[in-house]
Amino acid sequence: MVEETKKRINVEEILKQGVILTMEDDIFRFKGKEVLIKEKREISEEEILKEIIKRKGKEKIEEIKPEIEKEIEELEIKPEVEEKKVEEETEIIAKIRKRAIEEGMARKTKLEEEKEIKEIRERAIEEARRIAREKKLKEEKELEAIRERAIKEAQRIEEEKEKAEEREQNLLKEKEEIEKEIANFDKKKQPFILRKEELLNQQTQLNKELEPILEKEETIEKKLNLLSEQEEKITNPVEKHEIEEQRWELETKIREVETEKWEQEEKIAQMEVAVKEVNRQVQKILKEEMNLKAKKKEIENELERINLQREKEKLKGEIQQPLKVQKELETKKERLSESIKKIEDSLIEIKEGEKRIEGEIKLIEKEEKEMIGMTEQRKLRIKRWELEDKRKKIEEERWNLEEKQGQIETKLKEIESKEQQTRLWEERLKKQLGEIDIFLEFGIEEGKKKLAEIPPAAEPLKTKITPLAGSMPPKAKEEYKRVEKITLPAKEEISPVKKPSIEKLEEKKEIPLREKVLKEIEMGVKREEEERQKFLGRISEKEKIEKPLFTLEKSEKGVVFRPIMKAPAKGEKILIRILIIAAVTAIIITIWLFFHKYL
Repeated sequence: MVEETKKRINVEEILKQGVILTMEDDIFRFKGKEVLIKEKREISEEEILKEIIKRKGKEKIEEIKPEIEKEIEELEIKPEVEEKKVEEETEIIAKIRKRAIEEGMARKTKLEEEKEIKEIRERAIEEARRIAREKKLKEEKELEAIRERAIKEAQRIEEEKEKAEEREQNLLKEKEEIEKEIANFDKKKQPFILRKEELLNQQTQLNKELEPILEKEETIEKKLNLLSEQEEKITNPVEKHEIEEQRWELETKIREVETEKWEQEEKIAQMEVAVKEVNRQVQKILKEEMNLKAKKKEIENELERINLQREKEKLKGEIQQPLKVQKELETKKERLSESIKKIEDSLIEIKEGEKRIEGEIKLIEKEEKEMIGMTEQRKLRIKRWELEDKRKKIEEERWNLEEKQGQIETKLKEIESKEQQTRLWEERLKKQLGEIDIFLEFGIEEGKKKLAEIPPAAEPLKTKITPLAGSMPPKAKEEYKRVEKITLPAKEEISPVKKPSIEKLEEKKEIPLREKVLKEIEMGVKREEEERQKFLGRISEKEKIEKPLFTLEKSEKGVVFRPIMKAPAKGEKILIRILIIAAVTAIIITIWLFFHKYL
């Protein structure tokens, strides 16, 4: 017994010294065992064990331990018994060899599979790295292309800016020169104005000198008419001769008067020609002045176009800000919608578990009522308490999720208010861009008319604020509707302890949020209108033009030349002469009748 114990201890020590070998070594071990048996234990037991352990490994120690012990026992059998069992051992060895071969093949297959999996994994990693490298290279190329385009665009904008500034400086310089020339027109016109006044004064004097000549002519003509009437009535030759002599004298006088009148009228006509020439020179100067002012107006319009174009480029840059904000808000909204979706999925699972526990509690309560034994009732009650504790934990978890859901919905409403502000911001910038485009296309004056024809925008404060889902992106909108369907019954099922607090919280947040949105929209509209009026006022100030001293444009009372007096028309002159002649004739007839009647 002591010897067997020593042998077992020896075996354990030898087993601890084993090393890991392959299944091919295991086969070799069995072959060694067969040789050892045939040679009738020429090798000692200890050497056999060492050889076996050397060829086997630690990984098979526990498996072959019974076999080794069995082999040791077999080696201790008497020689005659061993000879009888040689055939049986040979069969066992054959089975062991077969099993070893199968295990070796299986192990080889497993190693090949592991090797193949490792190769596949390495290839996948390498492929992923290659794709990542290609993607990174592609992104770098795209970024480089974007950078180049941005640089080119920046260079183009800078060149256009420089050209616009250069053009603006040239126009300002040209405008300054034109203003100087316009200022000199008063000096140019002054000599002609003085000359015209002088000619008009001379013409007035000649007209005054012509009046007595015309009166004298009229008097002589009246005398001739009277003599002609007397001549027709007189039959006495002597008296007729006297009258004829008188007529001859009057005809001679009237010739002299008419000659003098013609000379005077010729002088007046020359004065009229001189006045017309002066007027022509003045009109020429006025036309030049008008042309320069029209050119100045064109320069001012061009300068205004440059300013409008500069303002347009500035607004184009500013309009990217609301678009960027909108994109960020949409991203946040989608992320929050995904969070709500996850919360709702969790709530569905929690509610299912809650219903399941409640069903179990009801069954236990039913069994508890039917149970008579005190011990069984206590067991069921303890089980029910455990389920109630589980239900409490689930309900607390549900409350937390529902509270998170309420917080997310509040954030979504805040995002909605920011989106409304951003849309107003974008619309205001777009409106300004539209007005600038109209001014650039039609000009300032015509552009104002076009803007006046555009109907005013509807009052944004009178429109009803749309629900949250109405302004969401399509994907977020679908998620919101899905979550809304789920959360409606969920909110109804909130326990009496928690539900009032949540509703109170939502109610408190809803009212100031809506007021805040309305207030911000109202302020945005006011700011928009103030900026628009300021913009239009700035344009109107640039439209003011100085009124010229002389102008060809018709006023409400007709054509006015200041301070030049208007020359009388030819028809007016004839009418004046006729009136003067008629008045003089009436005076002469009155005098003649007076003398003939009373003297």
